[in-house]
Amino acid sequence: IGKKLTAMNFAKALSCSAANEAGGVSFAQSCDACISCRKIDSSNHPDVSVLKPEKEGGSIAIDAVRALIKDANLKPYEAKKKVYIIDEADGMKEEASNAFLKTLEEPPSDSVFILIAESLRRLPATIVSRSQVVKFFPLRIDEVKDILIKLYGVDESKAHVLSHLSAGRLGDAVKYADEAFFAKREKVIAALA
Repeated sequence: IGKKLTAMNFAKALSCSAANEAGGVSFAQSCDACISCRKIDSSNHPDVSVLKPEKEGGSIAIDAVRALIKDANLKPYEAKKKVYIIDEADGMKEEASNAFLKTLEEPPSDSVFILIAESLRRLPATIVSRSQVVKFFPLRIDEVKDILIKLYGVDESKAHVLSHLSAGRLGDAVKYADEAFFAKREKVIAALA
């Protein structure tokens, strides 16, 4: 669907050295070539942080949120703004959500918070009401197939299977594009036959 990719590109647009030198921040795009953009791509930028559950299907603990809040109250190190991407924000524990709410009510002026959630219903209404909601929709099956073939070099038959299994979610299709997935699939089909 592209939520995390969009969040990362937004962080790059806010932090891009070339855009800042050219006379201001360009929210449309980043250069993808400056040291700031490269640091974000390699997850090494000191002012861009991604917070997510420690394990898949887990939740974000209050200690992690408290560390984020503490860091958000510090000045940016390199960029003009600090960017915090909270992946699977709808998986925050209740006490973590409550602790984060105070920061959303009075956010530091030089920090941007991006919450990525699967479902708005699983986020507290108080957090949703203090956020700008941007909805994402799944890609068409043929679009996922074309992207897998052109950008990821997946052969056409595997891209066909992955695009249908992913239900329009490119990230899921890419995650299962390895040979181990297809080996497991063949075993299951053989066992059913």
